[in-house]
Amino acid sequence: MRYIKKDFYDKFLAVHLLMEVCDFDLFDKLYTHSTEVAARVEGKAKVVALLHDIVEDTLTTVEDIEHMFGIRVAEAVDLLTRKKEDTYFDYIHKIATSGDKLAIEVKLADLADHLEKVDTLKPSLKKRYEKATLILRGDI
Repeated sequence: MRYIKKDFYDKFLAVHLLMEVCDFDLFDKLYTHSTEVAARVEGKAKVVALLHDIVEDTLTTVEDIEHMFGIRVAEAVDLLTRKKEDTYFDYIHKIATSGDKLAIEVKLADLADHLEKVDTLKPSLKKRYEKATLILRGDI
């Protein structure tokens, strides 16, 4: 009997979870962006990238993520989930100062994906994402 590699299974489960918790329009947005972010990273970061917006945008909880993918993925997803009380740059500083290389890697990939969308990216968001990238890289 052949066994499915755990990393492949986790990626499959992450995509399946996205399909289960979203209506079609939201799934299309989340899936497209999440897979573009996942294409920029390797290993366990791919699973985190697929899930990085799911807690903010759906009813899925960090506890759901932990149950399905384990504590390490859940911790990174939790860190990548912006809390309502946080300003954008408070959120970015929390990630930057966390020491969580997995979350930082995924957030940098997320920002790079957003910055590539030059046709639809507002100048104010471009400036914000560029500053966030510098903070996460430790350049400022």
